Amino acid sequence: MGNQGWPIIGYRTANESGRQMEPKKTMTLNLSVEEMTALEELASEKELSKTGVIRQALRLYQLIHERTAAGEKLVFEDEKEGKKAEVMLL
Repeated sequence: MGNQGWPIIGYRTANESGRQMEPKKTMTLNLSVEEMTALEELASEKELSKTGVIRQALRLYQLIHERTAAGEKLVFEDEKEGKKAEVMLL
């Protein structure tokens, strides 16, 4: 199953893209201990900052929102077991 023309989500810094840095906004994010642990583990595993993980999560959520709003479905498939499960977003 290819990406069917949709962009693959990646993370590039402004320096890699050759553009000027865009103005940034700062926010405070309150997480539970479990959520912070999950964020720290993902950041370590992916060798990203916690901010990088949050940015990628936001990009992924935007993509999912756009595609489901266009009538597509998000499905996890286990080819080995022959199972499919549709992911429903609130």
